Amino acid sequence: MIIGTLAGMISVLGFHFLLPKLKQYRLHDTCAVNNLHGIPGLVAGVTGIIVASIGNRSGSLTSLTDACCGGGKSRNNSTQSAYQATARGLTLGMAVVGGLITGFMLRLPIFA
Repeated sequence: MIIGTLAGMISVLGFHFLLPKLKQYRLHDTCAVNNLHGIPGLVAGVTGIIVASIGNRSGSLTSLTDACCGGGKSRNNSTQSAYQATARGLTLGMAVVGGLITGFMLRLPIFA
């Protein structure tokens, strides 16, 4: 609940402070995807990496995957956080590449 509240606050602050800065650089976020999904998603991804790296303090389960996935690969905390960081990086990379391709396509003369 704390992370959701933080993400909501970041979204609102992004609308208030970041959107005018983007307009100064002629960057358009017509559907506010950056503030509604992008930045809160980054916060959630980083939080997931941090939580995955924290050790199990209960002592009842031997691995993180036993605690949250009911078995699985039995990865330790550092391995799971590395997997989460890799997934976060790949997701961000695909979003950037997809946005660049879309931006270049929309600048083609056929759409002018």
